[in-house]
Amino acid sequence: MHTNMTGLYSSMAAASSWADRLKAHWRSSVKAGDLVRYRHYHNNLQTLRGVVIRLDRTNERAKILWNRPECNDEVFDWVEDLEIIDATR
Repeated sequence: MHTNMTGLYSSMAAASSWADRLKAHWRSSVKAGDLVRYRHYHNNLQTLRGVVIRLDRTNERAKILWNRPECNDEVFDWVEDLEIIDATR
């Protein structure tokens, strides 16, 4: 039993580590000036397109200038919810 639990925990740790690396890569790939949209699972926001104005100090949230003025507020969007359409590299 102990061996199986150890294997389970090491598998969970490996999956968590992989997910953390992927998340960190995604966060670091969004830069100011990128054209973005919301990911596919945001059904009611699919028509929005925006330009990244800046990232917060953790690079987890971004200030976006959206193509619909009523959507532009002081809220920062989660970077993991955004998809890059065109990158300024």
